[in-house]
Amino acid sequence: MREKDHLERKDLSPFLIHWCKSKDKFYDIISSQKINPHASEFTFGNAVSCFTETPIDCLINFETNSKCDSKFWKDWSPYGFLIDKIKLHKTYAGLPVIYSPGEDLKQFKKIGIDWRLVPLNTAFKDNNNELPYQERYSNYVWQREWRTQRQIPISDDNIKIILPNNTGIEEFKRIHIEKYHESCDCTCNYSHTLINGVDLLKEDQWTNIKGTCPERAEFPYVLIDLKLNKSQ
Repeated sequence: MREKDHLERKDLSPFLIHWCKSKDKFYDIISSQKINPHASEFTFGNAVSCFTETPIDCLINFETNSKCDSKFWKDWSPYGFLIDKIKLHKTYAGLPVIYSPGEDLKQFKKIGIDWRLVPLNTAFKDNNNELPYQERYSNYVWQREWRTQRQIPISDDNIKIILPNNTGIEEFKRIHIEKYHESCDCTCNYSHTLINGVDLLKEDQWTNIKGTCPERAEFPYVLIDLKLNKSQ
């Protein structure tokens, strides 16, 4: 690993995570083999992919194997993709969003960075969805979001798959076997490299990690087990 460029603090991480809205969305990405940017009113029509820099262990209570931040998890599933922060910046031009009053939208558009704007409108009281997004009450600073406008292939060596528990891991392996190994004569034993979420930042976990299939674009990826309860 490169020399650390982040402070050794629990609330900081060298990684970014693209959490999926649902398991179905996760497998859509697996099937397409890429994270595609999408446009919405929340990005002012700009197609972007979104990530959070909030570390996994700030979202998961590993001592009780449970979700610990209901505000975050009500909108996201525990299925996702992890990427090195510097990699996202250098290769895919990823940048942190800018939390700024919605009235700045016109100025941001003039200089071509409106794709990075997330309105911070704490002075507004009205959260009426009929109002334009930039004119509603808005405070999403806690999401600690990054964005990129570029497509990201998940065959990239820096992409790691995040799964909620052993059941999710076994399902992922089964789907891989059915898709790639029905008539395959390779020597792959369908193995995978597994990293527990609680050990994610230990450097020795990343030593000599390699795929087991001839085609790296197919499988395997490093699987990160959040160790959540099966019911979650």
